[in-house]
Amino acid sequence: MKISLTQTGGLLGLTRTAEAEWSLPAEKIKDLVDAIKMKQGSNAKDGISYFLKTELLNKDIPISISNIPPDYTALFDQLFDKL
Repeated sequence: MKISLTQTGGLLGLTRTAEAEWSLPAEKIKDLVDAIKMKQGSNAKDGISYFLKTELLNKDIPISISNIPPDYTALFDQLFDKL
């Protein structure tokens, strides 16, 4: 499944996007999104925001990178390396 990670904001206000193909079942993707999506009222303290988009959900979902489960670190490292 195609996953994209978008980083916006920061000092220069840049937007960067990275994509990767992950072999995860739809249920795992939904569980991951539930675990890392930003809770309402949360703000990025450093002015940088991250959004995850999947073929399954087809919309940009604001996420908290500090909530990435350890099992998915390697997958997210692939995306961060491409930003």
